Amino acid sequence: FSFLFIFSNAMIFFTFYPVEKMNFVTEDDLFAMSWIEDSTSPNAVFIIAGEQFLDHWLSTDAGGWVNPLLDRKLYKLDYRFDWESEYQVRDLCDGLNDELSYFIYIGSMPRRFILPIDRIPTWLESELHFSQTQIYRLKCVY
Repeated sequence: FSFLFIFSNAMIFFTFYPVEKMNFVTEDDLFAMSWIEDSTSPNAVFIIAGEQFLDHWLSTDAGGWVNPLLDRKLYKLDYRFDWESEYQVRDLCDGLNDELSYFIYIGSMPRRFILPIDRIPTWLESELHFSQTQIYRLKCVY
């Protein structure tokens, strides 16, 4: 009986249509995925915005689709990471493999990496820039 009660209330009080805020992938992201497939090595690693939940890291924007769709490696990093802090970036670079290329994927979701548009740090090189999606190459040389 309780299942029937819960189910009937859900049918009355909830809508089961997609919510615009839950659309993790925009048209810009689709173009970016195509660019990634055509312009990056299969060994490239994409640093994506994430958030730790219990003992798992969850992606917080469309960058999470780079692995399942394109089979590129992901490195999840807290979405609040300060890309302007040379100290934080040096610390990050110290733990990365010098033999691989690293790209930063920035989507349009609220919990994405934030970069100032007018002054990109010297350790980031713009590779792709759309209104809702950006990709930067990380250069661990200062």
